[in-house]
Amino acid sequence: MPHTTAIQTAAELYRTVGHGILATHSVQMPGYPFGSVAPYCVDRHGQMVILISRIAQHTKNIQHDPHVSLTLVEASPDADVQAHGRITYLGQARRTEDVDAIAERYYRYFPQARGYHTAHDFDFWTIHLTRIRYIGGFGKIFWIEPADFLQPNPFDETTEKAIIDHMNTDHQAALRHYFKSMKSMEIPENEPVTMVGIDAFGIDTHYQHKRYRFTFPAPVHTAEEARQALVQFARSEA
Repeated sequence: MPHTTAIQTAAELYRTVGHGILATHSVQMPGYPFGSVAPYCVDRHGQMVILISRIAQHTKNIQHDPHVSLTLVEASPDADVQAHGRITYLGQARRTEDVDAIAERYYRYFPQARGYHTAHDFDFWTIHLTRIRYIGGFGKIFWIEPADFLQPNPFDETTEKAIIDHMNTDHQAALRHYFKSMKSMEIPENEPVTMVGIDAFGIDTHYQHKRYRFTFPAPVHTAEEARQALVQFARSEA
């Protein structure tokens, strides 16, 4: 696998999975890594953002030592997990400074989390990338640097929300068609599909509380290019 292809594949896996095992340095058990399940969202700079409780053990660990990693694995029905892609995202965790810039995006991806950081003492933390370790299967092993991996989102919150609201309100039939033509899934007309995010490389949707990603054939950089890509999706044949 050429290195450029490895970077693209790793980055798309990162944008697709949305959760992993967060490893921190244990305070209670010095010298031991401490693993916990953590959902994540990608911010507009391409960095990983998590929402964690102030009383959680991993938060106490991060406050003591901000060096962390999060390992995510490609979903597959194959029992041989080592034959599939996985990423270890290594970085330093810091309290997110501009919460307003990420909060609504995070809540679209994880609607059950809305209100956590006020009602249950949850805070947003950004994991600033130091390096990526990507394994695409046996013999496909790469280190990837932040400058090669991080891809800013060309759409600000206002533009992204406008596209999402338009698709969810006016184009439910098109969204169902995406599932039929690209996922071989028939979605009944009375069951809504919700678009939750868009970036240069694709869109994310929710159906029955599960995330599905649709990748553009080529990156988009403007709202008009996004519109053309979504029209192309709608014209695709099952």
